[in-house]
Amino acid sequence: MRDHEGEIIGVLQLINASMPTHNVVVPFSEADQCLAESLASQAAIALTNRQLVRQLEVLFESFIQLINSAIDDKSPYTGEHCQRVPELTMKLAEAAHQTTEGPLADFHLTDRDRYELRIAALLHDCEKVTTPVHRSTKPPSCKPSAIASN
Repeated sequence: MRDHEGEIIGVLQLINASMPTHNVVVPFSEADQCLAESLASQAAIALTNRQLVRQLEVLFESFIQLINSAIDDKSPYTGEHCQRVPELTMKLAEAAHQTTEGPLADFHLTDRDRYELRIAALLHDCEKVTTPVHRSTKPPSCKPSAIASN
């Protein structure tokens, strides 16, 4: 199988054409070969498209990670908040998904649902990338040392 640039991206192997009436192995006909080549071409297109979609997803997620790193770097008080929210979101969603009784018993996530939820969690603070630092940084209301001494 070749992609649109002529690069080999896969192989389609057909073994043993047979004559149905005699159960004898015979060479493939030209029509069979044309059909196989057409199917291989369609398979190559589908494979290439899937690879392109995956590359776009990786690029998109890398861009989101870059934005989140910039947001987390703006304030020492956030403590990698943008990194923790997606992890916690997915843990909560998975716990809800595995629940078998109670109000969440009917809650189920597909792989696509999980992907979309993860992306939404990653994007939850993306507007902060343009928010002035003095508006997005909130020092803690009390210092940890004050809590420890009480």
